[in-house]
Amino acid sequence: MTWTEIAAAYAESGDFEHAKEWEEKAIGMAPDENSKQDCRSRLELYKQGKPFHEEPRSQAPDAIPCRASASFPVFQPVNADFPGAVTENQFC
Repeated sequence: MTWTEIAAAYAESGDFEHAKEWEEKAIGMAPDENSKQDCRSRLELYKQGKPFHEEPRSQAPDAIPCRASASFPVFQPVNADFPGAVTENQFC
């Protein structure tokens, strides 16, 4: 778990003082300016009393819908020629 994740957890629980403290530590340890700016953006949210939430990822247009069920388990081998292979539902 990173310091930023700890800060986000504190903020999510409403403890913005600890969230700010941990995010400031993350800023000090960030490896580059882009990372520092991301941390600063989250710190500003915590100063406003708001938790950080990532934007939801959209599903790829060609994604295969999950069809896992009791009759079609997620890790069912595709065929005997490829015993380690699994169905496309592995990542559901």
